[in-house]
Amino acid sequence: MQPQIIENGGYFEDERGKIWTTFSSKSTKLNHIKVTTNHQDTFRGFHGDAKTEKYTSCISGETDVFIICPKNLNYWNFRLVAEKAQTLYIPKDFYHGYHSKQESTYLYQLCYEGEYIDQTQQKTLFLENSCLPESIKANLLADKNLIRSKRDIKP
Repeated sequence: MQPQIIENGGYFEDERGKIWTTFSSKSTKLNHIKVTTNHQDTFRGFHGDAKTEKYTSCISGETDVFIICPKNLNYWNFRLVAEKAQTLYIPKDFYHGYHSKQESTYLYQLCYEGEYIDQTQQKTLFLENSCLPESIKANLLADKNLIRSKRDIKP
């Protein structure tokens, strides 16, 4: 299966605000939900593991999401915008990273069997890696204010 946008049917809005569904499945077990708040120019990634499927949404602001298949280095680029109320499916064994060009909030919904694979066991593909597609590197490195964690910078 490949990464894909799941259209959630938009959102309902009234005087109280908005509501939308980010994930709905009768056959998938949702184990773990995480939320990240991101400052402008933040990049997180590229991370992945062999057992976790991800359903991700941008719930405020907008975020560029990059997904890479480590087997053949095929890649996908998506822009998630909160106002579109979309969810992005990321299969197991794919690396994923995202770049917030503005303040944003990003929701991860994780599905896996057994124990959670934390950052000490996840695989990381560094932005400086030579196998990374040039278009992704160029897009991210063009941001002169790019904020990354120590984990995401090649030692």
